[in-house]
This record gives sequence, C-alpha cells and structure tokens, in this order.
Amino acid sequence: MEVTRSIPPPGKIGRCKIALRSIACAAACATASFAISTLVEELLDKRPEGNVVYWYTIVAALGISPFIETFIFQSIPFKWATQRGLSKPIRLALMSTPFALAHYSKGMTAMLEIQFGGLLLAMVYIHWHKAGTTLAFRTTALAHFLHNGFTAAYLFHNGAVLALH
Repeated sequence: MEVTRSIPPPGKIGRCKIALRSIACAAACATASFAISTLVEELLDKRPEGNVVYWYTIVAALGISPFIETFIFQSIPFKWATQRGLSKPIRLALMSTPFALAHYSKGMTAMLEIQFGGLLLAMVYIHWHKAGTTLAFRTTALAHFLHNGFTAAYLFHNGAVLALH
C-alpha cells in the first residue's frame, strides 16, 4: 500500500504564513503598548495596587471592546481617510486621537498612554490592510485583546480584586 502525502494548495500555505505573521505582529504590538503603559505608571508611581475590578469590566475589555473599538476607531476612519486620499500621518492621527479621547475619563496620563497604544493599533491596521480588510480588522482586534489581557493580568498581579456584583 502506497502512502500519499496531501500537499495543501499554494494559497493555503500563503494564508498560513500571513496568519502567523499577523498573530506575531499583534503580540508584538500588544507587548510594546503594555510595556510603555507599565513604564509610565512606574515612573509616575501610579501602580494600580488594591484596585477593584468588576467582572463586567473584564468581559468588556476582553470580549467586546477590542472588536467594537477596532471598527469605530480604525476601520471607519481608515476608510473615510482613504476615500479622501489623505496622507498616512493624517490617517494615523484620525485613527489614534479619537481612540485616546474616548478614554479621557481615565485621566490625562492614561489618555497619553492610550494615544500611543492607539497609534500602534492604527499602524497595525494600515499595515495589514494591504493584505485585506478582514485580516487588518482581525489582527488589530487581536492586538487590542492581547493588550487588554496583559493589563488585566498586571492588575491582578498587583493586588486588584475581582468584584462579582
């Protein structure tokens, strides 16, 4: 009995490489964003020790926000700016500044950190958009999800308490 090997078509190999690269890019973006946020908190001595984190905040931060915010703050502004032929720096500003302003309630320091994170997310979206809108959306949402996950882990590591009410 002869054993035959199944070789995937070339398109599948290419998609797998693109998927792995997009996951690596998302992880790197999330790690960089988290590292900068943590560094700023350490420098300003604003560690989140003893915080109470509500369960619905974790659900929103990990399950809902990455997708909704990617759509609102990356997909829509990118499409709008591209249709008008705006330059890459303008597109980056249009994608990251509203993202930061939406988080203003967390304070000016947090807003500046989030501006940097929004800039990274915008760069991820613009980069991966060349390979397709869906891939850009998924990679950016994954980077956002990973960043929020790192942040949640950091909060719990530093004494945050999960409140279930």
